[in-house]
Amino acid sequence: MNKRKSRTAKAINIITAMHLLLLMLFCATTVAGKKYFHGAMIKFSCETCDYHNIAQVCSGICYFVYTNTGTEPLVLSSVSTSCGCTVPYWSKKPLLPGKSARIKVVYNTSHLGTFRKVISVKSNAANNPSAVLRIKGKVVPAKPTKPTA
Repeated sequence: MNKRKSRTAKAINIITAMHLLLLMLFCATTVAGKKYFHGAMIKFSCETCDYHNIAQVCSGICYFVYTNTGTEPLVLSSVSTSCGCTVPYWSKKPLLPGKSARIKVVYNTSHLGTFRKVISVKSNAANNPSAVLRIKGKVVPAKPTKPTA
């Protein structure tokens, strides 16, 4: 009978230890209700750029500002778009914690009409390794300029 009690007590101790370990792990990754990640973290100031009505002759440039709010350098491994009419430009250099940078997006305004495009950002960010940015708007005809005499 003593062996059975000993085994039961041992099993209870192991289960209790596992529960305590899981609780400690949960507490270590959650602070004040927010998840805490070690490593690089990315935070965008805005995830959608709305051009509204943009004239056909305009440059179609938009900037997405992002900050590394993590503890390690942030590296954007790729930035891709949903079509060839949108071209992204970004720094391949690691972004140190606390620093900000920007992704430049150029939309080709040669085609009239409404547009919605997606920009996919792949990085080593622990909180959002596959971020999605969007641009939208409507390309309208440029107003003709009056010739000067």
